Amino acid sequence: MILIINNLNMNKLICILPLFFIPITSLAQVDPDFSKPMELSGDFLSLNLNSMEGEYKGSFIVQQGSMRIEGDQVKLKQKKNKELDTIIALGQPVKFRKKNYQTGELINGSAQKVTYDANKLLITLQGNAEISSDSGKSFSSQSITYGLTSGEIKAVGSAQRRVKIIIPPNRTRESASLGD
Repeated sequence: MILIINNLNMNKLICILPLFFIPITSLAQVDPDFSKPMELSGDFLSLNLNSMEGEYKGSFIVQQGSMRIEGDQVKLKQKKNKELDTIIALGQPVKFRKKNYQTGELINGSAQKVTYDANKLLITLQGNAEISSDSGKSFSSQSITYGLTSGEIKAVGSAQRRVKIIIPPNRTRESASLGD
């Protein structure tokens, strides 16, 4: 387990911790979610075909494999080759979920703003950010970035909202024998 904590400008706390312990052999695998098409739906769409930018408003859903983002408003931007570049979602809150393809854990998150970087496969949650797994691990802070394929977490706190990590207790309830 890697844990790095730095105090930046005396007001921010950064914590980097692999949320999911990944066997070295599984790093070569490819997440099947990202080979599937992305589907976006909402109540209203405004799209500029020349600039390749668009906006969905009203109860939208973004779905790609097990990854799902839900909120009130989403802006998307495509590259000139028409591949997805970024999605910026706003809501009260925006909800995010994805199954970790290496561990099988379901990851849930929420924040006031969620940015999906399709090039780097990163999700950044900002404003009352929370992320948790179905195994009981959770993080909360002002801002959290989650590596969708690496499982890495970077959480940045502030003077008003420090980084909080909850790690469930070990299953072992008795200490080992000290022997003779």
